[in-house]
Amino acid sequence: MKMLQPKKIKYYKLHKKKYRQIKYKTLFLKFGTIGLKALEFSYISSFQLKAIDFILSKKLKRKGKIWYNIFPNLPITAKPIEIRMGKGKGNLKHWSSFVSTGFIILEVISNISRLSTVEILKKASLKLPLKTKVIFF
Repeated sequence: MKMLQPKKIKYYKLHKKKYRQIKYKTLFLKFGTIGLKALEFSYISSFQLKAIDFILSKKLKRKGKIWYNIFPNLPITAKPIEIRMGKGKGNLKHWSSFVSTGFIILEVISNISRLSTVEILKKASLKLPLKTKVIFF
């Protein structure tokens, strides 16, 4: 869990911003031959990224390489349950990252067949809170 958070940050409690812009740098595959593309915008937490990493590393069995294009650098805060309103902002709950539409979340290059790699990516995409699509080079 410690690896999926920034090492240094100036402020731990930030305002939520309206992220709607498209990042054009990650609309096409750069490193791998197969990628997972987001079809809607959402926040992806570090726990969800960890679950995807666990599935891919278990199924690929060192026969492929994975590149992630996102990093959780947005702090999400929450107040505890049964606490009255007011008295400041809540404590840090988890780290997340914003994903816009058309953003390539991860890229894979593998030595196994293309069909099995697509099935593995579809299983991994079930852990995400948004609709995704498998794309090819």
